Amino acid sequence: MNCPLKRPTGPALAQRLARRLTLTSLLFLSLLSALSPTIVAKAPEPRVLIDAAHHNFHTAEGRYAPLVGLLRESGFAVRSANAALTPELLRTTDVLVIANALHASNVDRWELPITPAFSEAETALLTAWVENGGALLLIADHFPFPGAVADLAANFGFRLFNGFAIRSDVTAEDIFDLKVGSLRPHPQITGADLKPPVTRIAAFTGSAFEVTAEAQPLMVLGKDYELWLTSRAWEFRADTPKRSASGLLQGATRLHGKGRVAVFAEAAMFTSQLAPDGQTSIGFDAPAARDNRAFVIHVFRWLSNSVNRR
Repeated sequence: MNCPLKRPTGPALAQRLARRLTLTSLLFLSLLSALSPTIVAKAPEPRVLIDAAHHNFHTAEGRYAPLVGLLRESGFAVRSANAALTPELLRTTDVLVIANALHASNVDRWELPITPAFSEAETALLTAWVENGGALLLIADHFPFPGAVADLAANFGFRLFNGFAIRSDVTAEDIFDLKVGSLRPHPQITGADLKPPVTRIAAFTGSAFEVTAEAQPLMVLGKDYELWLTSRAWEFRADTPKRSASGLLQGATRLHGKGRVAVFAEAAMFTSQLAPDGQTSIGFDAPAARDNRAFVIHVFRWLSNSVNRR
C-alpha cells in the first residue's frame, strides 16, 4: 500500500532549509578557495622605448630588430621613439634605450670634432627623469659614439673614452668570463644560479669607460687591452695616442636617485648580425656568445624593476 510522504512544516522545514544553505555556502567557499590562486591581477608588461630620433646607428627597425624580437618573446612591450624626447614621451616608458646616438654633423663624418647628440635641455630632462624613477640603458660603442653622449653619461657618474679598446692579440675574441673575473658577479644579471645562468659572454670591439661614482662593474677589461684614442674611426696610426685599458669597463650598472642606469661600451652584443664580410656572425649567434641572450634579458629585467614604482 502506497502512502504519500508527509512534507515537513514549521520548525522542521526551517531546519532543513538552514542545513541546505549551510552546505551550499561551504561548497561555494571550497570552490572559491581552490580557484583563488589562479585569479590574480596580471603584472604590467615592462615598457621599453628605443631611441631613433638622434641619428642612432642601432634602432628598433634596423640593427636592433633581433633585440626587439628577443624582448617581446620575454614579455616586454617595445616601441621605437622617432620624436624628440619630452616629459610626455618619457611618461610612456619604463626603460629608455639609447644606442649609438650621433649629432647630425657626424652622421657622415666619423672624425673629430664630435658634437653632442643631445642638447643641454634633453640631457637635463633625461637626468631628472632617471632621478625620479626612470631606467636608462645607454650604449656607446667605439669612436665616434662615446664622444656624442659623453656629457649625458657624465651626469650619471660615467666617464666615457672616445676610442677603441683593442686586445694585443687582435685575432683573439673579446670574452668576459665569470671564472676568470672579467665578468663580475651581479645578483640579478650574472651568475651560475640564475635562470638561465650567465657565466660567459662575448663582445665585439667596443670602447671603454670608468666610473666616477659608486657603481656595479659587469665587464672588466684585462691587462692585454689597450685604448686607442683615434681622431678618425678605424684609423690606427703610429702616432695615435693610446694607453693601457687594464681595469677599465665595458659594462656597469648603478642606482641613480630613484632610478637605474646601465652603461655599455659595445653595441653588437645586444643583437645578432653579420660582420662586413657577410659570413661571420656577431652578437647573439656568434659561437662565443653562449650566454649573451640570457645576459641581455637579465639586464632588462634589472632595469625594469622600476616598474614596481608605477
